[in-house]
Parts: sequence; structure tokens; C-alpha cells
Amino acid sequence: MKPAFGVKSARIDALAILLHSDNAGNIRETLQFNIDKYLKFKSLPFILDAGHLDNGDNLPLTDIMAMFAVHGLSIVGLRHHLPHWAKYAEAHGLAFIAGNKADLQELPQTEMPNDPIQAAENPIAQPEIDDGILMNDNAAIKTVEMAKMADLVEMVAEEHSENAFDAIDDTTEDIISDERVSLMPAKPTIVVSTPVRTGQQVYAEQADLIVLGIVSPGAEVIADGNIHIYAPLRGRAIAGASGDTKARIFVQSMQAELVSIAGIYRVFDQKLPPHLHRQAVQIELQDDRLAIGAINAE
Repeated sequence: MKPAFGVKSARIDALAILLHSDNAGNIRETLQFNIDKYLKFKSLPFILDAGHLDNGDNLPLTDIMAMFAVHGLSIVGLRHHLPHWAKYAEAHGLAFIAGNKADLQELPQTEMPNDPIQAAENPIAQPEIDDGILMNDNAAIKTVEMAKMADLVEMVAEEHSENAFDAIDDTTEDIISDERVSLMPAKPTIVVSTPVRTGQQVYAEQADLIVLGIVSPGAEVIADGNIHIYAPLRGRAIAGASGDTKARIFVQSMQAELVSIAGIYRVFDQKLPPHLHRQAVQIELQDDRLAIGAINAE
């Protein structure tokens, strides 16, 4: 008899909701304030990350699931570093994901997130900073080797010497034009020499990523290190995917749908201010918030 179904590995994107409060009213207020942003992810599953909470008895899981379900957002799992929290997941029909307490990331504690629309309508000279409240929960994205096998794009890994910095102490600094510059060992680099088309996904594992062509809307480039895009970025760019908070994203023409560093996201509902939109920018983390600043060549 031919089997009616088979089981194979599946790799999907998921977003984790980091809970800092078990107060249903506060959660509802934050959800309503940001609902336009979250509706962009209706096709993705959500996981409640309760690692910052101590007592699951106080967590109104039924109410939280209902709040999100009203907007078509599906919560499918519960994460916590304490194994006894599995009983709360089971009681509500959720998958339980065992977390690691050491991996908890603190986000800024604010009464309400900044309004992204207001920020876009009031351009300022300083880097634009956005509160990150969504975290990537995708543990396995298409790797470079998988992309090669699928003939996704032509890729060349740059030569990397393990001993290049053997003679340099970790604390060594050089003085260049009266500015102190730290010398850090270089990561291997993956070079993508062709455009990344809509629906394609490239992951530079344990490496920096250089993209020489356009990143189309709906395309995604990911790296555990830095990302350099020498063309328009119209899709998504995720740097520091393994948690490197010092990673940066450099873009020749900023038109992104989404950017992320070390799991902290920003979605662009409207155009950035003129000094950033379609301009060369760099994106980095400052105090656990994404900062977008113009690159001035002069």
C-alpha cells in the first residue's frame, strides 16, 4: 500500500513576540498601537517568548491568543527556558520551545513604542532610531551551499586566512588621523555577483555578505556578519543573524521593506526622510535600537 503521506524536514520563518508583561490590558494596547505593522506578517506563525516572565499562572494565554486571532495572526508556540512551562503550552494547544536563559535579549523598556509614521514625517539630522519589538525566530534559513545547489546565484567565497591576525592582540588599536580604530579579525566573505530576485533567499553562514546586484522586493539576504549591498535594497536585509550585535548593514540605495540586526527588526511602512530614502546609508544597533544614518562620502 502506498503511504498516504510522508514526513520530511521543513524550514519556515516565524516571529517571536517578546513578552515583558503579563498584563492583558498592556499587551492589548501595544498590539493595537502596532497592528498596521504586524498585519504585514499575517502569513507567518508567531511564538510567544515568555523568557522574561517568572510565573506562568499569571499569563493570560487564552486572552493573548484571542487578541492576535481577531487580526488573523496565529500564535502556534510558547517559549521559555524553564521546562515546567511546557504544561502551560500543552493546556492551550501550543507547541513548547525550550529556550536558553543565556540567550535572552533585553529590549528597551518604554511605555509605548515610537510611532514609525511620525518619525518618517519629521526628518532629523541624527541617525533615525526605531524601537525593535519583533524578533526573528527562524532557526534555519537557506544556506549558501543550498543556494549553490539550486543555482540560485553565482557566489564566490573570498580567501580568508586564519592566521592573518595572529600577531595582533585582541585589544590592539591603531591611530589613524587622530582617531582610534580597533583591529578585529576579519570574517570570511561571500560575494553574490548577480541580482537577488523576488522570492529568493541567501544566507551567508558565519560570514559577511557582499551583494553586487539589486535585492528585489520580496527577496531576502541574511548574514551572520555584516551585509554590504552595492545596489538598491528593495527587499529584506538581516545582519548579525546569529546574534552579533556589532554587525552592520551598508546600502547604496535604501528602499528596504525590512532590516534587522541581531534579531531586532524595523519594517518600513512609509518612505524614509529625503536624506535617507534612496540614499547611501549604514544601519547599526545603538542601545538595542536600530539606527539608520546617511553615509557621507565627503
